[in-house]
Parts: sequence; C-alpha cells; structure tokens
Amino acid sequence: MMRRTVLAALALAATGASPVTLACDMHGSGENFFLAYIDYRDMTESEQRAAEQRAIEQFHAQQLETARSRFVGRFKPDPLPQETQPGASDQQAI
Repeated sequence: MMRRTVLAALALAATGASPVTLACDMHGSGENFFLAYIDYRDMTESEQRAAEQRAIEQFHAQQLETARSRFVGRFKPDPLPQETQPGASDQQAI
C-alpha cells in the first residue's frame, strides 16, 4: 500500500517535471527491468519481496558470469597461424 502511494506521488511529481529532469530520473530505471516479468498474483507481500530478491540475485549471477567469461576471454592465447605451427615438414627439414 505504501509503495503505491509513493509511486503515485512520484508520478504526480514527474508530470510537472521538465523533460531533462524526467530523463535524469529515468536513467536508472532500466536496471531492474526483469522485475516487470514477475507474476505477483496470489502472493503475500513477503512472498513478493522474496520473489523480487530471487530475481535480483539471478540477474546479478548472470551479470557476473557474463563479465567473468568476457574477462577470461581477454586472456586466451590466440591460436598460432598455420605457417608457424611446428609440423612434420619442419622436423624433416632439420
């Protein structure tokens, strides 16, 4: 109930705000976009908070895994080109 009151007050304040201020306020709103996909029907308030927390934790785990794989990918050695790889023809030439 309190959340609805706060959201209504923010919506009312946003209608009178300038577009620049509104854009600045909306800058961080894309961070929790995944919360919009939670189905809150037949949930108590504590169950809703637990569902939100699980979604946040899953999203952060996904972000960490993506960052880790990108970081590890930076330090993978590049495969050697074909002409510099030691092969049977190099051993015969010696």
